[in-house]
Amino acid sequence: MYKDTSKNKINVVNSIKNLDISSEEKNKLIDIWGVLSDKNHNENAQDIDRQETNNILNIIKALLPKSENKSSFNPPKKLILRVSYFRDQFQLRTLKRGLKDIQRHPLKDYLFGNKKIRKIEDDEIDNLEIKFLSKVLNDKQKEAIKKSLVSENIFMIQGPPGTGKTEVISELAYQEAIRGKKVLIVSQANMAVDNAIQRLNHPSLYPVRITRKDYEPEDGDSLPVEANIDKFYQDRIVRTLSSELQEQYDEREALDKFLLNDKYEDNFINILGKLDIEIPNSLDLLNTDDREDFVRILKNSKNKVLMENRLEILKELEYFSHIQNDFLDDMNNYEKQDIEEEKQYLTSSYMKSINIWGSTLFETGKSSFNGLSFDVVIVDEVSKAMPPELILPILKGGKVILVGDHKQLPPIISNELSLEDLAKETGISLDSLDFETTVFEKLIENNPDSYVMLNKQYRMHPHIQMVINQFYKDEKGKGGLECGLKNPDFEKAHHLEDETFKDKHLVWLKTKDSDTEEQIQGTTSFFNSAEVKGIAKTLKFLDERYAKLENRPTVGVITFYGKQLGELSKLEKRAYWKLQETERNYKNIDLRFGTVDRFQGQEKDIVVVSLVRNNKQHNVGFAKKPNRVNVAFSRAKSLLIIVGNPNNFTFGKDEKSTKMYRQVFNIAKKLGTVQGI
Repeated sequence: MYKDTSKNKINVVNSIKNLDISSEEKNKLIDIWGVLSDKNHNENAQDIDRQETNNILNIIKALLPKSENKSSFNPPKKLILRVSYFRDQFQLRTLKRGLKDIQRHPLKDYLFGNKKIRKIEDDEIDNLEIKFLSKVLNDKQKEAIKKSLVSENIFMIQGPPGTGKTEVISELAYQEAIRGKKVLIVSQANMAVDNAIQRLNHPSLYPVRITRKDYEPEDGDSLPVEANIDKFYQDRIVRTLSSELQEQYDEREALDKFLLNDKYEDNFINILGKLDIEIPNSLDLLNTDDREDFVRILKNSKNKVLMENRLEILKELEYFSHIQNDFLDDMNNYEKQDIEEEKQYLTSSYMKSINIWGSTLFETGKSSFNGLSFDVVIVDEVSKAMPPELILPILKGGKVILVGDHKQLPPIISNELSLEDLAKETGISLDSLDFETTVFEKLIENNPDSYVMLNKQYRMHPHIQMVINQFYKDEKGKGGLECGLKNPDFEKAHHLEDETFKDKHLVWLKTKDSDTEEQIQGTTSFFNSAEVKGIAKTLKFLDERYAKLENRPTVGVITFYGKQLGELSKLEKRAYWKLQETERNYKNIDLRFGTVDRFQGQEKDIVVVSLVRNNKQHNVGFAKKPNRVNVAFSRAKSLLIIVGNPNNFTFGKDEKSTKMYRQVFNIAKKLGTVQGI
């Protein structure tokens, strides 16, 4: 039975319990309502048939006792099914207030007008002194961070798939916070905010994650939410102190060992870096002669004195380490003790020091943010946000850093709801806001010197990267993405040895013209039963092969149509993700189904894309939009499997989409596999 603590959902469940129907029918209605509600809250929630859900909602409403306040259970049919924040009148009033308040905000003319952002001069970057926390940043990432730091009001960072935008966001938040700034990190998706906050592990940083009361993050223990601040702070103190003590011990042991008998291990090189002892790059420490030269360099009087002085300091610290270890014992036993005073002290100390806040866009318009203002607001996945949502956090900040990718999905309401519907149902005039081109894209077009595109991707094998590179090259075919992987064939190996897949990372499984034509449900949703059968066969093959391998890969099955998703989802048991692996149809792969919209921001080892459309007119429907194709194909890390009729996509009437798919098909023929299902 579905359970939920949200007040609104409890009201609905109680109303269902009061209906004059059987217990079995009540339980079914409560379960369906729970799934629907979960769909509104959780981006990974189970998908359910829209027509069935509409029917259920109508039944519930019709059966409500006359004494019930039906107005409290009367959401517009088109609004109730979409995953967004426009779920009730309170939210709509908040957004409407934001649209009104932005008229007086100093950033309004930059965001929704044509006011130019001041260009950052080269000497501003050259004069910026910065020590990066992250050790894995590439040159473009460092450039983006530096320019963001010196910008006055707005800066944009474009982050194509797998280019490490979360790493950049975390580093930028750290850099601003250690400079005494109050930082707010926001995104439309909870998961994006969680990922950024979880990386902020530094003694100078005190992040807090502001969430809805009913939101349960996947790894709640690693997130500093208000309810568990004391436990989070305790764990961080233990983790940091334990690491420091271990480092001191390792350093003392390594220095002692070298000074006594000239012997050292690999970690000794890192220790020398802390002492400002430079090692010539020409030395190959795997070579015996070079190792002897290395020892002689270290034993010269200057370097030897540095090591001896550091060793003496470490030996003096040994006394304090006993005290620190006693403190660690107390902290490790913290949960076993009933020490309310200590809990309050930890919570109070942390809350006073908070310098980074994390939240979804809409949460910033709630009362929990009343009175809060920030020096810097970092908006992740900005291209997915509609202007009313985007306005809410911007109203709280002085400087805004926008991070996103306008080459991926634009703001999405739902397949069933148009922007005109939204304007009509909410009473908000959206005439002055252009949704076809996102705010982010317009800002980049108007201010080409005030943004940086991250260009080195680490997610996917280069052959998959070649498929999406066309979306990031300029009109002359220059630019695009670079592969940041040192050994992609090893790092992105899928371990499938069958002829179709061996050493291949792009596979196109062809359906035929005649016997695989699309079918339509309603007026807009298509499905293709031949592709469903082919994908079932493919998933069975993967499940059997990975039963013999140690790896259990993540597999995503993506389609452009809701009806096709419904058919594909039937390949697994209902709510299979809640079952034990042994109870699922596919026991050896970590499987998820979804539309393109659901998968943005995610990545999987293997991705299967169902193209669906196959007709005599060569109409490709939703699959002609480059943004959607980019998202679908770029989720794959090791293997991309495309299922569909290439003739329908490479000989279409739409010149742009035909060119796009021909490039993909040619790469598959040249570097991958093309074969019938």
